[in-house]
Amino acid sequence: MRVAASCPAAPGPNGLKSTARAGTAAEALDSGVRLLSELGANDEDLDDAGIDTSATAAMAAADEEDEVSKMVAPSAAAAVPKPIRGHLIGRQGTWQLHIDAAALRFVRQPPAASKESAKDDNESFVCSFDDTVGVGFISDGGCRSRYLCAFRYVRRPVAAPGRPSGPRQRSLVLFRIVQPADPPGVALVGRLCSQAVARSMGREPGPPGKRPLLVLLNPRSGQGRADKLFRETAEPLLEEAGLAHRLVRTESAGHATRLLRDSPAEELLSYSGLVIVSGDGLLYEALNGLAGRPDCLQLLRRLPFGVLPAGGGNAVAASLAHANGDCLDREFAVTAAFNLAKARPRPVDLALVEAASGASYLACLSVNYGLLAQVDLESERYRFLGGARFALAFGIRLAAPGGLRVYRARLSYLPAEVAEAKDAETADVSNDNGDDNNRKPLASLKRHLPASLSDPLPSNAGWVTEEADYLLVLASLHSHLATDNFYAPPCRPDDGRIYVTWVAAGVSKVDLLRMFLSVGDGGHFRAPAFRCAAARAFRLEPLDDGGPVCIDGETAPCEAMQNNGIGAWQSDSTETDNLAATSTTPTTLRRRWRGGAYEKP
Repeated sequence: MRVAASCPAAPGPNGLKSTARAGTAAEALDSGVRLLSELGANDEDLDDAGIDTSATAAMAAADEEDEVSKMVAPSAAAAVPKPIRGHLIGRQGTWQLHIDAAALRFVRQPPAASKESAKDDNESFVCSFDDTVGVGFISDGGCRSRYLCAFRYVRRPVAAPGRPSGPRQRSLVLFRIVQPADPPGVALVGRLCSQAVARSMGREPGPPGKRPLLVLLNPRSGQGRADKLFRETAEPLLEEAGLAHRLVRTESAGHATRLLRDSPAEELLSYSGLVIVSGDGLLYEALNGLAGRPDCLQLLRRLPFGVLPAGGGNAVAASLAHANGDCLDREFAVTAAFNLAKARPRPVDLALVEAASGASYLACLSVNYGLLAQVDLESERYRFLGGARFALAFGIRLAAPGGLRVYRARLSYLPAEVAEAKDAETADVSNDNGDDNNRKPLASLKRHLPASLSDPLPSNAGWVTEEADYLLVLASLHSHLATDNFYAPPCRPDDGRIYVTWVAAGVSKVDLLRMFLSVGDGGHFRAPAFRCAAARAFRLEPLDDGGPVCIDGETAPCEAMQNNGIGAWQSDSTETDNLAATSTTPTTLRRRWRGGAYEKP
């Protein structure tokens, strides 16, 4: 008895500490019986299928199916067995299966005694590939019957119209094939179904797991549940999709940075994508590990990223889910894992941030100065509370005796409308010259800022500058700063803008508390004291010493800094060899530049 499972991975190159997982024959048997039970199959169904619950029979069935698969040549796809008839478990009657580019379509056949049947709700059933991650077989040892299983994750209905789509829930479709009855014909049906699912995800069907996914997991992330979350949520789903993976558990802060910075390019390119199972900190480490390499752009183009939310904040994962219209509830990790397996890519903005000391950072979330940076850093001691740690740290800071500290700084930003108008003029000139596809490296993306922080800003470029006492300054690339923190509602992951926000001194603690309590639904945006500017570039110059600074939630020195480019990161699908394991996340981070400027998809 067999079900879809990830392919075993070879030993990790260069001594990478990793684990690879694939289903055994005995596990497949247990899974198959469990699938039948989930779908309402009774003992008679199991007896009729001839399923032997011994591990010996399971291994015999596995060996037999391998032999059957060898009997079906790829060219046999032209000989589509027609009709494909069988029984849908949990539904009455005989059904005929039709395979097309969008779905598996089941049509119930009228009884032999009557050529006409009354129409009812059960006359047809559609298993859409939009909700399907893979197709597998469950078979008994004697090959007397075959069960085709489609692994679906359908959305639950939402209570109110206009709300985000409901979370995805596992729902299996089990079809007992009666005709064709010969093993090669049954195997061909399975092959055709698998090919149709693969093509629906934009990849050519082929041997699953030719290149595995590299999964980086922080076991201490959030409340220490990342390992359990991956094993119970993402790993089974990846196996159902036929995606091999290699799991690396990080051992200390900076482990991911060192791993991706120091590993040979050949080793990194042996993976079809990189999956982060943690909060936002591990994603920041991974990106900046690649940013420290001379071949950074090549790797970014060929190594898609995916994010599985397992930390305290999960801002990037929440922002991507929100942009996809997904519901941010307790189970949105299942939806994220589904998107990971379905390979629904989207570009995501990054910002190159340079500091006065010469240090540079690749930011994918935010640059934070002042009160919220202090809250973020102080919340680390409450990591065991998960996402609630931010609320606790904010409450403690607000309740502390005395007034809130203010930070003197000079803030400059280039409004997005001004920059986009200039970009349009530049694009027209570029098109006139016949140069519309010029890619520039990340280090050259300084279209709106001087090369040095010591140089003044251009006087006639539309920059806005103000010097004031601030409670907080935060520049965000995403709509969410946490799952329950809808900080920048207008922001889209790939709109080419960074949202510069600030609250000046003079706001009471009561007003701050009101803003904080309304941040879950974006209500703080209506507060008069909360200011926001959509920008293409910004410069922040602290005029006080020792203010707290965070970049993507990680501490940074308090010094002048500016972002020298914003662009959508999107890997080139033509460089990923159309491998089965290229189906990474919708939260896939990708980069695309034209002429050094952001290009909308």
